[in-house]
Amino acid sequence: MGKYKKIAFVIIASAAISACSSTGSGPRQVEGSVTKIDESITTLSVYEASKTSYEEWLAKMNAAKPLKLYSRDLYKDTLSAWSDAVEIYEDFADDPAKATKDYSLFSSGTYAERFNEELDKVKVKYSKLLALKERADTILADSIDQMNYLENLEAGKHYSNDFKRIKREYKELFEYVADKDIGDAQNKQAEFLHDAKKLEVKTVLRINISPLEKELSLLSKKGVKVHAPISYAKANAELSLAKNTIKGSPRDEKLIRSSVDKVKFELAHTTNVSAESQRFKAISKNKYESVILEMENRILDISKAVDGSDFRDKPLRVQTQMIVERLNQMRSENDKAPLEAKIAQLQASLKHSDSIVTEYQDEIAKGKNQQQTSAQRIDLLQQQLKLNEEQISRLKQDITK
Repeated sequence: MGKYKKIAFVIIASAAISACSSTGSGPRQVEGSVTKIDESITTLSVYEASKTSYEEWLAKMNAAKPLKLYSRDLYKDTLSAWSDAVEIYEDFADDPAKATKDYSLFSSGTYAERFNEELDKVKVKYSKLLALKERADTILADSIDQMNYLENLEAGKHYSNDFKRIKREYKELFEYVADKDIGDAQNKQAEFLHDAKKLEVKTVLRINISPLEKELSLLSKKGVKVHAPISYAKANAELSLAKNTIKGSPRDEKLIRSSVDKVKFELAHTTNVSAESQRFKAISKNKYESVILEMENRILDISKAVDGSDFRDKPLRVQTQMIVERLNQMRSENDKAPLEAKIAQLQASLKHSDSIVTEYQDEIAKGKNQQQTSAQRIDLLQQQLKLNEEQISRLKQDITK
């Protein structure tokens, strides 16, 4: 049995015992006990209603923190009103019988009634917050989307100070809406979106381009720019192109990924060319890269002719190995040719057999037609013969007469 049910049971039992031990008349005892029981039930009902309201609004208040964005003052007032309601509720939370007692000597209301009065204030302020949220969500929809995107990018992790400044601008927009300065809110929103978009591009560049810039810089420190200037310049140009791609389409993830992959390919290519250039340094002091590129172009012509592949992001010796592997794979696939020829032959034979069957079927059909025609002719001849015999019989009779 629950705590409060036990209390109610004790109250009811006490009332019943009091009724039995009374020395008054029977009807008065019964009336008195029923009144006390009814009062106990009413008190418990009032208490349970207050408890339910408290738990419902406690959950709402715990989840209301995001509403602070829409109006800090109104949010603060709502929490203050809720605090007042909670203070009253705590006075009778552990004593259900106190719910229907007078709150004070200077007030005619009970504890439960005073709690409900304070809760009504909370409801009014909370409703105003929701209405303000609905209006701001409509007016500032673009800014809300932009801010969410920056948070998903973790822009604050990459540019802490810029993100804090953008966050302040963002919060100010909601204050304009709360103050009903819609014109100012829209003008400030345009400024915010401009600044936030710049931060977005900076963040995407740092995530995707900064690692590639560091890699290219490291290659330069290793002398790659000297040993493979042509390939280095091409990688640098591809990097610049990727930057421009991000600036123009910072949310096109597929296009950005493709651009980044091209830069990575050229960086790997430059690294391999530089390594091969250094190996051939003794052959030609000034033209060893041209020699390697020429060799590489020849290998590229072969790989393109084989199956269209481009292995230039691999060392030269690996490129040749991969071409050999592709050729071996193609040779293995070509071993299927005799079997495919045999299958074709069998299919042709089957087709020929089908044609023979068709011919036989035609001949059988023709034979059936001829047989039917012959039978019809025999019937006609038999009928003619019968007619002839009848005619001869009549002539004989005429002669004998």
